[in-house]
Amino acid sequence: MIIGWIHAFVALRVGAAPFIEIGGLVVNEAYRRTNVGSRLVQESAAWAKAEQMALRVRCNSIREPTHHFYQALGFKLLKQQHVFEFNL
Repeated sequence: MIIGWIHAFVALRVGAAPFIEIGGLVVNEAYRRTNVGSRLVQESAAWAKAEQMALRVRCNSIREPTHHFYQALGFKLLKQQHVFEFNL
C-alpha cells in the first residue's frame, strides 16, 4: 500500500535561477497527521539543498489548511498570482 507520494522536479524559468518545485503531494487519508507529508517535503528539501537550489511549492489560494502546513515547515509566501487559461 502506498501511504504517500510527492512529485518534485527541477524547474527552469527564463530570468530566474533554477529551483526545485513540489508539483504534487498526496498522503493517504489514514496516514495524515503522522508526519508522512512532512518527511516527504523534508526529503525534497534535502535534495534542493544538495543541488544548492531553493525549494518552492504552489498552492491554490483557497486551500488555507495547506498554507498552514507549508508555513509550519518553514516556507514563506513569495508571491500571489492569477492563473489565466485560453481555451482553443
